[in-house]
Amino acid sequence: MSDSTPTERFTTQTAPLPVADELRSRRTLIILLSVGGGLLVALIILLTVLFTRSNDDTVVATPTESPTASSTPTPEATSPSPSATPTPTETEDVPAPPPAPTGPIESFTVDKTSVNCDGVNSVKVHFAWKANGLSLWFGVGVNDAMAAPYGQYELTDELDFDYQCGQSNKQQKYTITVKPSEGNLVSQSIIITE
Repeated sequence: MSDSTPTERFTTQTAPLPVADELRSRRTLIILLSVGGGLLVALIILLTVLFTRSNDDTVVATPTESPTASSTPTPEATSPSPSATPTPTETEDVPAPPPAPTGPIESFTVDKTSVNCDGVNSVKVHFAWKANGLSLWFGVGVNDAMAAPYGQYELTDELDFDYQCGQSNKQQKYTITVKPSEGNLVSQSIIITE
């Protein structure tokens, strides 16, 4: 038995995307990839600058080109525009310069350079010094304390001393003299007035 009714075949056909839609989606994808790549390059540059910056407080502005994103993509952009990449600069670890050489007498001070002798025979004054060398002498009324010393003291020391009121010039000279490890004697004086 054969059935004489004709059989119909149903075939489904997919309609191809229009060519214009396909080009538009590719263009949009290329633009988005270009902007994303530019932003990635800018981020890498920023991180490189932040992590290679030296510790000193000097700030130096260096111009760099960075990609800019616009709110409306232009269809003409088909490849990312090159951005300038700064060349890293090598910073050398420069050792600090040695301290400036100091002389044999670093400091010689007194707590007061003028005293009030009203109704008293003496006024206590306080001397302090710091020196470099082999020996140090303290003297009163002399230019060279080693020649006529009141006493020999440590290179770094302090001394309470009684200024004797009634000096003929209304003043007195106090001197330290240092014998350095090399060279000639060095002296420094302080004058205290009444």
